Amino acid sequence: MNTYLWGLLLSLLLSQAVAERLGVKIYRQGKRLLLSMIPVSILFLLWDVVAIVRGHWFFGNDMLPVRILGLLPVEEVLFFIIIPYCSINTYECFREIRRRGMLA
Repeated sequence: MNTYLWGLLLSLLLSQAVAERLGVKIYRQGKRLLLSMIPVSILFLLWDVVAIVRGHWFFGNDMLPVRILGLLPVEEVLFFIIIPYCSINTYECFREIRRRGMLA
């Protein structure tokens, strides 16, 4: 497993561990979660594809060999799923901390 994927998994595990400790369960609101994540993920995935096609950037085969649609590494697609999830999870954790009065 490469560093990119390890970073994504670590982000997800840490975010979820804090959420579980606080009792925050955003995955129970699946429809709302998907409605907030899908449009942004699609937009940025399309942006990635356009940038690759135009030659603005690329992903080297030696570091990220498994591709989806021949262009995007699996890790890049996972990035646009995992990081928005972690962001929403973290936001909800801070809301819970503030609700409990644990944060001034």
